[in-house]
Amino acid sequence: MSRSHRSTRPLLTLALTVFIMLAMLAPVAVAAPEWVHGVVITSPTADDPAFVQPDSSLEVGYTVAIVGTQVDDVWVRVRLQDKYNSVISEVQEIVDAPTLGTGPNDLTSSIYVPWWLASGWYDIVVCVMDYDWDMPPLFCDKVSSAVLVDDTSPWVELVKPAYGAWVTGQDYLMVGTAEDDWAFDGTDIVSVVFEYCVLSNWRAPEGWCGLTDEDWVWIADGVPTPGIPHQYEARWDTSQVPDDEGYVRICATNLVGLTACDWNLVYVQNRYTTSLRPGWNLISTPLVLYDEDIEDVLLHLIAHNSVKQVLTYDRPSGTWHKWTAPAGAPGDTLTKIEDGKGYWIEMAAAEDLTFVGTWSEGMPPTYRVYEDWNLIGYTQWGEPTWWCCNSAFDYLGFPLYQSVESFWRYDAWSEVWVQVYDWSSMVPGAGYWLAVSEDGTINP
Repeated sequence: MSRSHRSTRPLLTLALTVFIMLAMLAPVAVAAPEWVHGVVITSPTADDPAFVQPDSSLEVGYTVAIVGTQVDDVWVRVRLQDKYNSVISEVQEIVDAPTLGTGPNDLTSSIYVPWWLASGWYDIVVCVMDYDWDMPPLFCDKVSSAVLVDDTSPWVELVKPAYGAWVTGQDYLMVGTAEDDWAFDGTDIVSVVFEYCVLSNWRAPEGWCGLTDEDWVWIADGVPTPGIPHQYEARWDTSQVPDDEGYVRICATNLVGLTACDWNLVYVQNRYTTSLRPGWNLISTPLVLYDEDIEDVLLHLIAHNSVKQVLTYDRPSGTWHKWTAPAGAPGDTLTKIEDGKGYWIEMAAAEDLTFVGTWSEGMPPTYRVYEDWNLIGYTQWGEPTWWCCNSAFDYLGFPLYQSVESFWRYDAWSEVWVQVYDWSSMVPGAGYWLAVSEDGTINP
């Protein structure tokens, strides 16, 4: 019996011990809170970084994953750090349990970027823990080089048009350069625009333009020049603005929204106006016209019933071509006003005729002339405000001038013929009769 008693007591003692231990552990297992599973930064990321200026706020997005169904408050710490893990800026907050659910929870925090912070790339770190547990694990996520801080404006230069240049043309090419200290995926400039401000814009006081953004008119967006880093270009139809002094500028905006501009004073010239008197006038266009249709060129005169007819002489065929107002009579063969040709125009009343087109840059176009008399025009050579060096000798060219026998223009206002000599200045808007001893080319 004693042997039986001795064999039972150890079993009872062991059972009691196990029961007591389970009783002690049960409350702990029931009371212990479920813990967050982890944290993942959703923005900014290395693939999609944030670009900010100092003294601004940065939004940081992240998710917190919860294990189980019991959720406690979560303590969150968001940091902006440099590459040495030094904390630049930090924000801490408590996320209440009622706002959290099981699974990933999308959360955001706003962190301040100090005004004194040097430009460069910075890291983002987010850490979370269970706020109610004494010794919780700490879950963190870090994204290196997730934030670009930049307080430097781009470097911008307007290359063309140069300062003081005169510009003309429906397809005038503008060129500028723009670059920044920082780049992402090889791109440091996010937008480039070309703009124009005309001095006759009376919104600008004292004849100055560009004091406000309202003074500037968008011309075109700049596009990268193929094969040339940091260069941008655009096309400008200068005929869409008044002929006047003005400023052209290029403005570039970098990744953080800082903008810089460079501008040059220019002279826009797309028009030339000549005064016509009643009766016959001998004229030509000093520009290469955008629209050569005779009724478009004479539109203003036709509307006022001030023009009667226009004639020109075709030397190769030896025939006259005629146009009769208001829209050409049956049998009329003159349909265009072309550069290089002279025209007789009969007026019923005095009126100004404006030509719209492109001035020749450098050498003007070449024109064929033939032995005996030719009715020619004068296409202005060079800058339209600079007449000094456009002599008859310069315009015709040396080879042709050797064969000149007679050269005249008609001054309708004085009703006299004016002989043209070697160094006589060519008159824009005037037509000419030229006699040569052999065939040749103007400005060969």
